[in-house]
Amino acid sequence: MFILLSEVLICLFSVLLVNGCATNQQDSMEAVARDIASKNNCSGNRPFKIVVHGGAGDWSDFSNDQRHTYTLFLENLLISGKQQLSTGQSAVEVVESMISALENHSGFNAGRGGYKNSNGDVELDAAIMDGATLKSGAVAGTRRTKNPIQVARAIMERTKQVFFVGPGADLIGSQLGFRNVNQNYFETSKSDLELFKKNEKYGTVGAVVLDKCGSIASGTSTGGLESKPPGRVGDSPIIGAGTYANNLTLAVSMTGHGEMIIRHTLAHEFSSMVQYQRLTPAIAAEKLVKRMKNVGAEVGLIAVDVQGNHAVAFNTEGMIHGVIDSSSNPIVKFGYH
Repeated sequence: MFILLSEVLICLFSVLLVNGCATNQQDSMEAVARDIASKNNCSGNRPFKIVVHGGAGDWSDFSNDQRHTYTLFLENLLISGKQQLSTGQSAVEVVESMISALENHSGFNAGRGGYKNSNGDVELDAAIMDGATLKSGAVAGTRRTKNPIQVARAIMERTKQVFFVGPGADLIGSQLGFRNVNQNYFETSKSDLELFKKNEKYGTVGAVVLDKCGSIASGTSTGGLESKPPGRVGDSPIIGAGTYANNLTLAVSMTGHGEMIIRHTLAHEFSSMVQYQRLTPAIAAEKLVKRMKNVGAEVGLIAVDVQGNHAVAFNTEGMIHGVIDSSSNPIVKFGYH
């Protein structure tokens, strides 16, 4: 009886010891991940890269002057991002910076230039994700938030939650110290509306970044569909649908037919193709957009992995996008050419 009891006690002690070690190990790993996420400056010296997009659609009606204006804006934006990465800023920081600038530009369907819903109100969505930790933050249906991507990042880094919607998203933003604005801030000029009349279906902005420490992040922001029903939310703020980042695979920002992107959890599907089929981002991207075209969905995407391989793919008439890395000048295109 004594021997049996001793064996039981030994087994129990072993289980507790193993579980304790496992818990300590997990806590240690999580602490390291939090430490990585909390560092604003990266002391590495690896090659870095930025890819941005301004939405999939038809840009063929742009005049040469209009193309020049948008090209110059994106080139300067990418150069600014390159300077930030050169000084050691993290992928998360630069994703937020790139998208904030796009949100502040009334010529993109995000932030200030967000399209109105059927009631004449602007409702904005955004998400950001850190590939090093898989932490993410998102907002949807904001009506008073000036820069949804900034609030999304603050949710990721300063709260225990991931996703806030509607008045709750605006409220958490103000509680975290961000500026609220009135709806008239989002008044888009008639010239901008005319300029984007053929692209109004899928206007969205996004960025993916690889930093000097070899970590990646992604973000997406949108005003959604023109004249959408109030409360409608597309793929952009949904982690695994419109936005995803994982250092084991890639960082991706989607644009296009939101409902179809959600149904196919497209961003995570893209990541899985890279991880399990051992495809490069470029090959996986082409396969993915072709597959979506076969089911009648217009989509586009940008992506980058930790090796600096990037992908730009779309099955629409075009997608305005730009790329820059640590050793090159910015390249901006409205399509594949």
